[in-house]
Parts: sequence; structure tokens; C-alpha cells
Amino acid sequence: MRRRLAGPGLLAGGAEGRGTQGGGRAVDLTTPRHVPPGQTETEGEADGGSDTAARRLGDGVGRPRVRHRSLRGATAEPHGARRTRRRDLCDRAGEPGPRGGPRSGRGAAFLARRAHPHRAGAAGETGLVLGGRVHPRRSATPGEGLAGDRRARWVRILVLQHSSGKTPEGAERPRPTGTSADVHHPHQGERSVTAHETAGSPSPLDVASDTVSDPVNGAPAELRWPGAVVVGGGVTALLTAVELEARGVPVLVIERDSLCSGQTGKCHGWLHRGAVFLDAPPEDIDQLDRGARRWDRLISRTAARDAVVTCEVVGVKDETRDGIVGTWERLGLGRVPAEAVGAGPCRWRLTGPETAIRPLDVLREILERSTVALRSGHVLRLDPDRTGTTATSVLVRAGQRNVRVRGDSFVFANGEGIPGIFLDADVSARIARRQSFMLVVRSAAVGDRGLLIPEQEASHLFAVPRGRATDTSRHLLVSDFISYAPSTDISHARSAWLAGIRPTLRRFLPDLWNDDDALWGVYPAVKVEPLRDVALGISPMAVLPTPYRNVLVAVPGKLTLAPLLAERLADTVVPHIRSGGRGGRSHPEAGVSLDDLPAAPWGPEEWEVTPLVRRETLFPEDVTS
Repeated sequence: MRRRLAGPGLLAGGAEGRGTQGGGRAVDLTTPRHVPPGQTETEGEADGGSDTAARRLGDGVGRPRVRHRSLRGATAEPHGARRTRRRDLCDRAGEPGPRGGPRSGRGAAFLARRAHPHRAGAAGETGLVLGGRVHPRRSATPGEGLAGDRRARWVRILVLQHSSGKTPEGAERPRPTGTSADVHHPHQGERSVTAHETAGSPSPLDVASDTVSDPVNGAPAELRWPGAVVVGGGVTALLTAVELEARGVPVLVIERDSLCSGQTGKCHGWLHRGAVFLDAPPEDIDQLDRGARRWDRLISRTAARDAVVTCEVVGVKDETRDGIVGTWERLGLGRVPAEAVGAGPCRWRLTGPETAIRPLDVLREILERSTVALRSGHVLRLDPDRTGTTATSVLVRAGQRNVRVRGDSFVFANGEGIPGIFLDADVSARIARRQSFMLVVRSAAVGDRGLLIPEQEASHLFAVPRGRATDTSRHLLVSDFISYAPSTDISHARSAWLAGIRPTLRRFLPDLWNDDDALWGVYPAVKVEPLRDVALGISPMAVLPTPYRNVLVAVPGKLTLAPLLAERLADTVVPHIRSGGRGGRSHPEAGVSLDDLPAAPWGPEEWEVTPLVRRETLFPEDVTS
């Protein structure tokens, strides 16, 4: 018994529907086959002369051979061993066995992991073969449309892929129609890159096929943006938009949730100038100082005075104090005198020149005075042109409709969403993720200054106030340098982090710890940073390489470096912007304009929506019997 295999690489032939594999004979893909009642097409095909699906390779112009993604040696077996091999293939892929019983094995799990929804549907999904193309069952059910054609054949989809990924010279490349029900062929330059499926949500293929905005042809509506499209609503994305606008480039920002509510909305906002990174090389410290000075210029353009917090650096060891004072003096920040601390575990205090900010307040005031278009939408996919070297559009889920947004250049600064877009690119391998946590404390004991203890005894403790100085009770964000590997279950990491910071709070923040009226909360904060060889020191900013000349992927590493990264991105984007056109001018036939996309809201930051409880609830070990 042999099994028919179907996949985008297998069924990408021309109109004749004929092809060869190696020295095999040409076969016909479109001729209907009679299948007796009660018998599947796979039964009775064990003879060596059958035209198996493994030979149905396309247009007969020397197309590259195919290989099964989960069983790489399947097509390399000797000709005489195909009967046993194909039976084993069906068994391992979770297909019905020779007696009709369902089977599963390691191959099924492996196939499910390797199959991507944008290639030919999920592994094991029923599909309809017609005219050399696989149509997933969800877009063509029996008795409807394609299924009514007598040439159609139902097959079980197993994902295959061209081993070379190229089309022979002279052969016409298959063109994606843009309709999600069509199979996106995995040729180089023609593949579509999709977002990860999230638990409880439909895949991008489902979204595109079931909730399209054009009721006539089923294709997404189209918006042509004559400028740069920035994906993400954090500090890097918004500052990049500001820099591009200053260079005369129309900018469209697309944010999935709320502006400054992701990684930016979970940070403490400290603008480092080297006090906590004493082990970093001088060039990294100089880069931090340049970033902090750029922030100073941005803040000077706003009236958000409450967004800036004066910070103190305190410590125990004299060598730590001398190192910080020397660093600030070398940077031209002046000689900062140290104050002696009379009581408590710390011996000295340095006030200034490091500060902390609330990024949302600063960025909102700057963007409200700009012409940058801020829109809400979930970017599902990045689509390249036929050459595979230039991106042409992104598919966006905006409210209840899908919109294909075309632009001259694309900047992805969407943090955790980056690996989900660039599945097939060497991007996710260059990004590191750290699981950290942030305490939120509301108390009358919270002052108006930030606090940093850059020593191992305090695990490099940070404490930054939020709220106005006139508030009776203010919020304090508290964190340290302890982080964990991200996972789906963070309960153990959360418990370990709370147990570790508890003695630090009792020792260095006794007034806050002993406040009986204080309310406490904690939220997780995943930090996305460029991958680095050494974990210590400063995480650098990075522009990651992509397969497309007009697509940039940005990871700032530190909030302080975001303005410098935005300048670099803007300088790189400008050469790709074509002249002419006005922002928001959509295709005349698309029926969608910029006003049809929902506006992106601002905030809130994570500390504003974190539930607060009594200290004994968050730290149950403090409950006395």
C-alpha cells in the first residue's frame, strides 16, 4: 500500500499538470481516478507501476526534487524498498494504516512540530487537490465550490518542501494570489512569513480566510502608504517614527495593543550613565551617556516635568563609590560629592546625575504634536516580492477586517512579536529573552527620588517612584538584576524571585517593609535583548539582518540607547523611500483609507493595572501563627 502525498512543492506544476522526478516517467495530475465505494485511493496501489504522488512534481522542466520534512530520507530510498518505506511513512505520520486503523508515532509529533500553517495547512489535515493546487478543507468543504468538480481529489496533506527552494531558469514562478485559501508555495522569494499561533486564537491563515474585508473576491482590502511602516508601539518604534518624520518621511505606526504598554510599559525608566555597569568597557559607558544626553534633549521639548525623577545611588563599599565618581567625572558630568549616611546598612550616597523617566508621558506629548499616524492592528505576515529580496506589504488584522498595508520600507521594533513574524529568517536566533519581575508598592512612605544600590549585597536593587509629588500615597517600582529563562509556567520563577528579594527589602528598605498600610503587587516583565556572548555588562542595541533590503529589525537592549537606535534606523530607511505621494492615500479600488483603521490608544503602564494586596498575601512566609 502506498500513500498519496500532497504539498505546496509537490503540486506547483503548470497547466499541463505533468512532471518527472529523476528518471521517472511523467504522470498526469488532472485526470480523474475512479475510486470504488468503501476503498480509499491509497488501497490497491502497491504495484510498482502506479503513478504515486511522490512522482507528481509539476511542469516537466526539471523542477527540483522534493523531500519530506519529517522523514528526510524518504525520497532517497532504493526503488525496490518503496512498499515498506511508504507503509512506515504513513504509520509514522499518524495516517491510517494498511488495515484502516489510526496509527501514530514519533513521526506524527515531529511532523506537527515542523509543519507551518502558511505552507499547506496543518499536518494530517484534509485538503482538496484540483488543478495542481491543494485547497485546505476549511476553505472548500464537500458539496461546495471546488469539491463539486469531478476532477477534485481529497487527500491527506503532508507538508513537503523543495530541497533547493529554487525554480529552474525559464520556468514560470507560481504567484501567490493573496487569498489565504490558496497555498503559499515555499519558493525563495514567494513564501509568506506568518505570525505564531497563540493559544485560543485562530491561525493567520484562518483569520485571513474567514474574516476578510472584501466580500466580493475574498481578498484583504489594501492601503498604500507612501513612506515607512513601523511595527510596534514601544519606545524604539515611536522614537524611530519621530526621527523619520523629522527627515520628511510619512510614517505609519501599527501597534497590536496599546502604545507604551509592552516592554516599555513594564520598565522602571532608569536612564543609565554607567553607575551600575562598572564592569563594562569605556566605549559602552560612552554610548550610554550619549543615549542619556539624547533623552535630555527630547525631554527639553516637552512640559512633562513630572516624568523626570531625580535618583540617588547609595552603597556600602568605598571602591564602588570611587568607581562611580570617576566614571561620571570622565564623562564630563562634574565631580559629584559623596554624602555620608549616618544610619542603615549603606555608608554613602551620591545624588545625580542619573535620572529616571516615565516614557509614556514624554513620548505621548511628542507624538501628539506630530503628523505620525498611530493605528491599532495585529501584523500577521510580511509579504515579499517575486525576487524575495524586497518586502512589499504586511497583512494586518485591524478590528474585524484584514488590510494589506503596502509601504516603501518596514521597521519591526515589536519586541516579543519579532520571532513570530520572521519564522524562516535568522532573526529569532539573534534575540535573547529574560524573565524578570517588578514589585509594585503603594505606600505613604514612598518618597520623590529613585534609588539604586549597585552592589551584590543588594542584587543591584532599583526603586523608582511613580505618581505626582503631591499624591498622599505614591507607587514604587522595585526590581533587581535577578532574571530567569522564560517559560509558559512562571509560577516557580515568581516564587523564587519573591523569596530572593524579600531579605533585600527588609535590610535596605525597612520603612517600606514595615508600613502596615502598604499594598503590594508583582508583575512579570520579559526583556527582549540582542543575543550576546557574555551575560555581564551592557546589552547592546542591534539592527538584526533580514532577507529583505527594505526591512529592518531593531532591538534596543536598554531604554537609554533607544534614541541612538532610532537615529540609526531612520538613516537606513530614508534611501528606500520613494518620492511623491501623500500619507494615507489608499488604492482607489480597495475601499479603505487610513481613517478606516482604528486609532491606537495610549497605555496604561503595567503598574497601573497590577492588583495590590497586603504584604502577608504576597509574602506568606511572614504570616505568624
